[in-house]
Amino acid sequence: MEEKITTTAIDLKNVLTELLKENKSEVETKLNELQNSINTISSEIETKSIDLIKEQIAKHTAPAFVKGGDSVQEDPLFWGKAVWLKAKAFNENSSFKDVLESEATRSYKHFGRIKDSINASAAADGGSLLIQTYDNEIIPPLQPNSVVRAAGASVISTKTGVHNFRKVDSMPNAYWIGEGETITAQKPTTSLIKASVKKLANLVPVSNSWLKIAEQSVFNEIQNQLLINMQGVEDDAFLEGSGTEFKPKGILNWIHADNSNDMTSTPTAITKRYDLTRLISLVEGANIQIVKGGWIMHPTVLWGLIGTGSAVNGDDVEFFRNIANTKSIYGYPIYTSTNCTASKVYFGDFNKVKILQSSNIEIAMSKEVYFASDETAIRLINEVDLVVTHDKAFAVCEAISGW
Repeated sequence: MEEKITTTAIDLKNVLTELLKENKSEVETKLNELQNSINTISSEIETKSIDLIKEQIAKHTAPAFVKGGDSVQEDPLFWGKAVWLKAKAFNENSSFKDVLESEATRSYKHFGRIKDSINASAAADGGSLLIQTYDNEIIPPLQPNSVVRAAGASVISTKTGVHNFRKVDSMPNAYWIGEGETITAQKPTTSLIKASVKKLANLVPVSNSWLKIAEQSVFNEIQNQLLINMQGVEDDAFLEGSGTEFKPKGILNWIHADNSNDMTSTPTAITKRYDLTRLISLVEGANIQIVKGGWIMHPTVLWGLIGTGSAVNGDDVEFFRNIANTKSIYGYPIYTSTNCTASKVYFGDFNKVKILQSSNIEIAMSKEVYFASDETAIRLINEVDLVVTHDKAFAVCEAISGW
């Protein structure tokens, strides 16, 4: 390639000599021929240059230097680099090969510095020398709200773990009679609601080495989150527990069949109001004197109701806007929890809900349980049960969808 360039320079000198001797037309012809020769050589230089760049880059650039192992030649910026190298060679009056080798060496050293540098991600490359810092705040886990106690359920303490509720189911009705007519004798009917505590437990082994190092605030936060978890599991049973020998019967399964209804099909703003109103009607229609009325629903249901207000007019706007502003419906507060199934809405009088509890949540620690593994056991125990004294004190709207 260098021989061709030298030959072309000699030809150019000869052309200039001929310009002084021969006529202009012949000189123009020779210049055109020379230009074509230069264009051909330039095209060959560009092709050879790019091939040489690819060869040099491939030689000096290992896949480890390129994230993901992608080939440098596939980068569109590579072609711009090739043109720049060629221009630099001619501007510096240097051979293209010298400039290419210089740039390849510089690139190799650059990539080498990246590969061999002290960094934070690898312990062996200096990461182990860095001091890790921790924020004072401990981010807690996401856990459901506990709503049954918050809504006003009464708590009854027991030492024996068993408690009986005496209930009058019906009273004899007075009636009108005529003079001299014999009065029919009647008597009330009564029943007994038995409650016996069910045990909720959690056992967590903790390394004794960890206990020696951990700050007291860290231990307290973990203990607090275990308590919150216990309350959440308890609340789940209080809402929809099946009521087995070892698990409380939840509000859902205390509700009388007459007070359970599905939502109106194809929900609209009007039907939503109707379904909510009907729940209050069912409770008050059963002669329940509401003392601590309240609603329980999933958060998505609440925000679905609030969102309805943006798509309605007239009185409906005020109704749904009031839900957003007061977090209540017809003056009764709304309690939300993900323990509540998203397809249900409850309304009722929480004054009729009784929680039987043998004691406060018991927290105990023992070093003997996991003695061989040098661990301390943290045990949490909660003994509770739940009773709804009147099965029509609550009503539920089920099969909710599209609210």
